[in-house]
Order: sequence, then structure tokens, then C-alpha cells
Amino acid sequence: MSVSPVKPCKVVQKQDGNSMQGKCVKTRVGGLTELKPADAEILAITIEVKDAVEEKVGKKLETYSPVSYKTQVVAGINYFVKVNVGDEYLHLRIFAPLPCTGNPKELTDLQTGKTAEDEIIYF
Repeated sequence: MSVSPVKPCKVVQKQDGNSMQGKCVKTRVGGLTELKPADAEILAITIEVKDAVEEKVGKKLETYSPVSYKTQVVAGINYFVKVNVGDEYLHLRIFAPLPCTGNPKELTDLQTGKTAEDEIIYF
């Protein structure tokens, strides 16, 4: 069974409160997007879950810098993010529910012991 590419849109409210715009990305339903460099949005998302990451790894992270990411459209968005934490890299899976739910983003899984060269794959 093959899955055809689609262009799901992420709807964003502009600061004026009235206008809406779409930010479309190429992906397959349920599949991961191509690797993209981390941007300001990904930095903000990873900062939101930093306390949960530190709790899971059992230490404070002085270095915490997202490098790259992939996304998966589900009933919301899964972000798979490679984060440089100094002596290693972590792969984070962060779930962002649909905005209409009012629920916060959450760290749903992480992988430790990763390197700069390790590919981000579904986990």
C-alpha cells in the first residue's frame, strides 16, 4: 500500500487577531518530514519541555541547543528534535496537540547517547 504526499497546513493566528495564514509542509500522512534545521519555533518548543527533559535524564543541562528536526502530522504534531547537550546529543519526541484542545506541548519520549551524525528516525 502506498501513501501519497499531501500538504497539511498549520494555521497560525496573526498578532492582529483577525487574519489567518497557513504554513504548509510537504509530508505523507503519518510519515516524517524531511530533516530541517532548527529555527526559532523549534527553540521555543524545546525550551517548553526542558524541565521534563532534565527530569528524565536526571541532571541539569547547561548546554541545550536544538540542531535539527522532523515533524509528523497526527492529531496534532509530533516534533522529533535533535538537541546538543554538550557531551552528547538527545533525540526528543514532543507532542503538540491541536490548538483547539488548549493542552500544552509535552515530552513524550527521548533517546540519549546520540551523536551529531545519528539520523532522526521515528521512535
